[in-house]
Amino acid sequence: MTLPPFATFDEAPILDVERALERLIADGTLAVEVASIDDLAQARIPQHAGPQFRALARRFRSIRLAEVDVAFHLHEGSIADDALGGWRLRAEPPEIDVRLAPMNGSVANSTGDVIVDATWSPRATHEVAQHSTFVHFIVRAAVGDRA
Repeated sequence: MTLPPFATFDEAPILDVERALERLIADGTLAVEVASIDDLAQARIPQHAGPQFRALARRFRSIRLAEVDVAFHLHEGSIADDALGGWRLRAEPPEIDVRLAPMNGSVANSTGDVIVDATWSPRATHEVAQHSTFVHFIVRAAVGDRA
């Protein structure tokens, strides 16, 4: 099966995006649930997860886009058994389809941090959007290119 082309974006350096993430948490645009030691012991994080995702999951159990009430549960997910593959994060609402890309296969990803957003949208020109890290994805989801 041939996958459609992925949308990609010019992305800011990770340090800039991490600072934007902290601002968005501080101003309430993003609501976070801090991870406890018990949460970390029970977390389901795939083996191929990269250092950026693991660092974020050590800090937070979930991140919610407060204005639209969309939540991403960093410690919960499952293997996606379709052509795109990867590790699908549990999201609320469940129609949201955000994944840690597979290490091999449909997405070139040597670090285990690439995120693909396969959520269907009538306005999308591409079926799948690719982001360098979950931090890049969540900041873009919250404020677009205004970070």
